[in-house]
Amino acid sequence: MLTGFVCACRLLMPWIPATLLLSLALVPAAPRLGLNAWVVGFVVLVAANAWLHPSLSDYCRVTRDAAGEELFGQRQALVAGIVITVCTAIGLAVAIPYWEMLGILKP
Repeated sequence: MLTGFVCACRLLMPWIPATLLLSLALVPAAPRLGLNAWVVGFVVLVAANAWLHPSLSDYCRVTRDAAGEELFGQRQALVAGIVITVCTAIGLAVAIPYWEMLGILKP
């Protein structure tokens, strides 16, 4: 649920403000929610790096050369962003049993 919330917030804010604001709001509140602050901070940092739309990605902006031409089109960037976001969500979901085994999910 946290990954989905971070991705939704990321649709509204750029990467740095989203990461900063969500970390400042969620990490101190994590123990009250029954989660380890490290896990919440890690999920915020990892999920905020994912992007769904090319305009949200610094990587897409960097690929434009001085002439304004892009190395890949908007559709390709959109597909890449969706794939990166899905892979990030799957990776975090797969990590949950491992974190439970280590005992770091609970504060």
